[in-house]
Amino acid sequence: MDPIMKMSKIITIIIVFMFGLTQVDAQCDKTQDSIILTDLFNFSQGVSWVKSTNWLVPGQKISTYFGITVNAQGCVESINLPNNQMNGFITPMIGGLKALKVLNLGNNQISGNLPASLGALSELRILNLSQNGFTASIPSGIGNLIKLEELQLAQNDLSGSIPSTFGNLVNLTTLNLSANRIFGSIPSSLGNLKKLKSFYADNNKLAGTIPQEIFDLTDLTELWLNTNGIGGILSPNVSKLTKLQKLLLNDNKISGPIPVEIGQLSKLTSLHLTNNKMTGPIPVQLGNCTQLFSLQLGHNDFDGTLPIEIGKMSQLATFDISSNRIEGEIPVEIGNCVNLKRIYMDSNLLIGCFPKSMKKFCPLTESVNVNTNGYNFRGNTGLFYGGDFAKWCRGEDVAKAVIQPIAPLCEGSKLELKGSGGISQSWSGPAMFTSVIATPVIDSIKAENFGSYFLYVVDANNCRDTASVQVKTIGNVNATVNGPICEGTKASFTANGGLSYAWTGPNNFTANVPNPSIDNAASNAAGIYTVIVKTTDCSVTKQVELKFVTLGNVSVGDTLCVGDTIKLSSTLGTGQTIAWTGPSNFVSTSMSIRIPGASTDKSGDYTAVISDPSGCKSTKKVTIKVNELTKLTLADFPELCPDADSITLPLTVQGITGQWQGSGLTFSNGLPIFNPKGKDGVYKFEFVPQAACTDKLSSEINVNDLTINATENTASNNFDDNNGSIIFQLNAAAKNINITYSSGLLSGTLTDQSGSGIIKDLPSGIYLISAVSEAGCIDTSSAIVRYTKAFYYVPNVVSINSTSNNIFYVKGENILGYDLAIYDRWGNLTFDGRNLSANDSSQGWEPKQDKTRAGVYVYKVVVKTLEGDKIISGDLTVI
Repeated sequence: MDPIMKMSKIITIIIVFMFGLTQVDAQCDKTQDSIILTDLFNFSQGVSWVKSTNWLVPGQKISTYFGITVNAQGCVESINLPNNQMNGFITPMIGGLKALKVLNLGNNQISGNLPASLGALSELRILNLSQNGFTASIPSGIGNLIKLEELQLAQNDLSGSIPSTFGNLVNLTTLNLSANRIFGSIPSSLGNLKKLKSFYADNNKLAGTIPQEIFDLTDLTELWLNTNGIGGILSPNVSKLTKLQKLLLNDNKISGPIPVEIGQLSKLTSLHLTNNKMTGPIPVQLGNCTQLFSLQLGHNDFDGTLPIEIGKMSQLATFDISSNRIEGEIPVEIGNCVNLKRIYMDSNLLIGCFPKSMKKFCPLTESVNVNTNGYNFRGNTGLFYGGDFAKWCRGEDVAKAVIQPIAPLCEGSKLELKGSGGISQSWSGPAMFTSVIATPVIDSIKAENFGSYFLYVVDANNCRDTASVQVKTIGNVNATVNGPICEGTKASFTANGGLSYAWTGPNNFTANVPNPSIDNAASNAAGIYTVIVKTTDCSVTKQVELKFVTLGNVSVGDTLCVGDTIKLSSTLGTGQTIAWTGPSNFVSTSMSIRIPGASTDKSGDYTAVISDPSGCKSTKKVTIKVNELTKLTLADFPELCPDADSITLPLTVQGITGQWQGSGLTFSNGLPIFNPKGKDGVYKFEFVPQAACTDKLSSEINVNDLTINATENTASNNFDDNNGSIIFQLNAAAKNINITYSSGLLSGTLTDQSGSGIIKDLPSGIYLISAVSEAGCIDTSSAIVRYTKAFYYVPNVVSINSTSNNIFYVKGENILGYDLAIYDRWGNLTFDGRNLSANDSSQGWEPKQDKTRAGVYVYKVVVKTLEGDKIISGDLTVI
């Protein structure tokens, strides 16, 4: 080993030991940085670098070293040594550069493992180790560099999987892992890298599917995953990547269709899906990706036809659909892709001819390499000569449309069109002329038949060609008439281009001058006028139609009666106006008029003057008569009781037939019937006459369902028992009612009652009250008048040995109950009874039960009556 290298290794071991003990958590140390740079120089064979100015030169500060910048503290902040022929390894002490923000060693020959200490560069923003010879796996510690913005590890010999810790690099904008030997699946944790704009992992050995989380990286502009072993389908969620410009997924195992949502990626410039297992048609929505520059879909299993929307991709330069099952004809719209330089459609099921719009691509040359400018349409057996584009460009065996020249013709002569070319022909021309035969004929050509005729031919290869011919007239014969004209004005005819003229028309009209006229033309002059114009070579027949200005009309509504609405209406042509006048100073300019509440003074003539913008006028008149109303009368229907018979209403009133309507009516055999059963109150009806100008008749029937309710108003409570009263209530509809009442021998009558009333000065008893209406309706009610005056008897002597007067209790009438208290001569309470019933000896005081002896006692009785409590007290002698 070289002595310098050996010494450097020893120094490194010492530094590692010292650093591990004292510097792990310290701030940057420029002395330590100097030692690490020395180690970097020696480990990567600095003596063979292209540039190593001031490196390890005694007396030179590290700030002067080539490719090194330091911060204000003098610590290393940036190492930029790309393209410098560095060899060997990166010092494992590289992680000790605490202030390092940029480490760029790209495009050198450094090999070995990536040092694990890279994960300690906590200030690192840029890490570029691309285009070297690093091996083994990527240290997961790199995922700790949360300030990292560009990570470049492309074109090495790295293996292993993408560390899931990369999901911590939330400030990353570029992740480049291209051209290594990385395997495994893409970790879903990459979905955390919301600032990521570019992700390159092509030319590796990745497998699995594209994680859905990748489609949440909405800032992505480039996604390169081509040349791996990725499978699954292309998710419709790709539409979320609205900023995406390049999507490279070719050379994988992706299956399924192209999602139609891809049409939402309006900024897409490159879409590469070649060499996969994809199926289905090419979605028309791809036409929305108008910025596409390269569209490569070859070597899949796509089917269907080429969408015409391809023509919207005016920027397209590369278009590859080779080795699929695309069928049908090449759409003419592909000619809109004026920038195409690479067109590869070989090995499909295309048919027919190349569209003429592809002539612009003829300068290109045929090629089998899709990565070079050129074209290839071979392997399409149904396409022109198997896809021989060069032969088509040279015009070999392509249909040619040929039309024989046609000399100028007279109007009215026969037109023969003669065409050839291809195996089928079709024509189009003036006046919507069409034909599908090679030599069509128009027997009598008219002015509208002159002009350009086009022949379309198709050959066996479905190649098409078009030719045209101009059919011209001999001379220029015309005929016209003025109009439409107003009635009473002049009709002027004109003809020119001939040597003689012969006019004929309605009403035996004839003339031999080119410009005849009819003064004060009436409407019967309208119609077709014919003129035969003779020229030097032809006799031409022309027809013109004389029309009159059609002015509007007016109309009036049906027969009018007083109170109706007068309706005037008109029909007017475009731009026409109307002016009305009529009775009672009526004026209006409306097309449709409504005059409510018609009266007889509105009768008379209504005149309308209709004017046309051309100056024509017409006066129209309508006559209106407003008829008086006939009034009908009918005798009132009688008042009915609910049990009365049904009433049949008349079908005619004063000789006028009509129909009845209203609530409560039924119809039997066409007859209106009113049945009062179950009804009460006033029922209103209307007779609608069938005669014009006859007023409706209103009538009503009163059903008096009489009801009376009677109750005691006051009880009789005087000693004579004659001051009680009864209150009665009649239903609201009752009026002029007679009231009678009776109880035993007592009876009475009240007349002309309504609503409610009181029957006074009644003795106690049960009363029957009857109500009778004028119509004979009857109802009854009953009420009891009570006698509430209280009478009571209190004894003052009871006998112990008696069988009939041995109990002290209260007797009487209209007593609700009583309380009894008895005291002996010394004031002691001997008996206390509450809520006792009068006339009930079992509830009184029996002295022998209390084992008392004869003597004098004091009693207190509280008698409860309807008039209130009565207190009675006195002496009681027990013998």
